[in-house]
Amino acid sequence: MFDRLGRVTDATNAPAQGELHTSDLAGEAGFAWHDVLHACTAVRRGRPWQGLWYMERIRNRTLKLAQERRGFYAEFFDYVDDLPIEELTLLEDALISSLSPESLLGAIEVTTRAFLAELRHGEPALANRLEGPLLEFVRLREPETD
Repeated sequence: MFDRLGRVTDATNAPAQGELHTSDLAGEAGFAWHDVLHACTAVRRGRPWQGLWYMERIRNRTLKLAQERRGFYAEFFDYVDDLPIEELTLLEDALISSLSPESLLGAIEVTTRAFLAELRHGEPALANRLEGPLLEFVRLREPETD
């Protein structure tokens, strides 16, 4: 109504030049580490919904980083379906139909591997350093005791 010349609309719709938000990969790795540990711990303590929530955070973080790596705005997953099918396929096994501990821990492993693969694009040394300890923790199948 007040933008009769269309300047505001044009500026709003134009892609930002040099202003694309990109994540700090080391910081994202720290959050992922946190989420993997909490996801597994929740599942092992009989808290499947909490474990699912943390697993979804890992998956969504992975997809966000993949979008950003391609220069897409990623806050609302507007371009997640434009990612290469081979990258999206990596996360299909994280779509679970059961909250059983086996299903959840398997999905957590899938999301952890996908996150590490994404991290490897920008921080290969960090991904390699985290891979062993994270996957070892995910594969620990014995219930935790308090």
